[in-house]
Amino acid sequence: MSDELRILHQIVLRNGAWGGMEKHFAAFVRDGQKRSGVSNFLVENLRRVAPEVGAALACLSQPARELRRWHGLPVPKWPVAARQVHRASLARRWDINCVLNWNLFGDTAPARLAERRRGLSVYWERGAAWYESAPDFDPAFIDAYGLYLANSEASRQMLLQRWGVRGEVQVCAPGVVFGGGPGAMARSPPEGRAVRLGFAARLRGWRELVEASIALGAERAALERDRRRGVRRGGSAAAAAPPPRARARREQDHTHNSSQAVQNPRGRSLTACLAIVTHLQ
Repeated sequence: MSDELRILHQIVLRNGAWGGMEKHFAAFVRDGQKRSGVSNFLVENLRRVAPEVGAALACLSQPARELRRWHGLPVPKWPVAARQVHRASLARRWDINCVLNWNLFGDTAPARLAERRRGLSVYWERGAAWYESAPDFDPAFIDAYGLYLANSEASRQMLLQRWGVRGEVQVCAPGVVFGGGPGAMARSPPEGRAVRLGFAARLRGWRELVEASIALGAERAALERDRRRGVRRGGSAAAAAPPPRARARREQDHTHNSSQAVQNPRGRSLTACLAIVTHLQ
């Protein structure tokens, strides 16, 4: 095994994607060309890669190889082992001693390849751990890699607490490159001026929130009807108040339904939902 760090990257680059991960990968490869003792290699599906990615691939230590073809022959997607054997063959030829998984969350194939090569396996979290579910998650992922990288402490905690990763997780900061340029200067707001923070996030529908809003609306309507009946009968809303036993039963049902909602495995978003409903009440 060579003393040089010879990295095989595994990353999805197809279909013209040019986001933060692709930009970071391109910068990684270009920087590696300038460093002695570091070589970068890639065998992936290269169909319709972004032009900027294509330009960065010229900085690899060997020309990028197309995962879908081997010795000029097509390699089918199924069975999965066919393309894995193709990648492993090139890893041997290139004497790979490090496999870097870019955001292929739950995938242990890169770690197994590194283990067969007796090299280092690294997973770099780039946002996939923030999704609610991972359909292809391999339970062995939690300790399959020699090192897990996260761009922030929040991402690190997602790996540790949400997914139960048991391997070493390090924060690789800064994970965000600011484009202010060399002339950019830090600014301080005037003293006494309020600071307003804006947040950008992926929005998703909460079925539970809709159901809770409907139920809350129906409950309000029922209470309003009871109040009006009480006013007509005795001139006071107190006349419409349910007897103590019925009121205790209603509170018990409310507590029971709330505990069921919290225990619902599909209701992870219910924490915020219940907080909103409580505020509305």
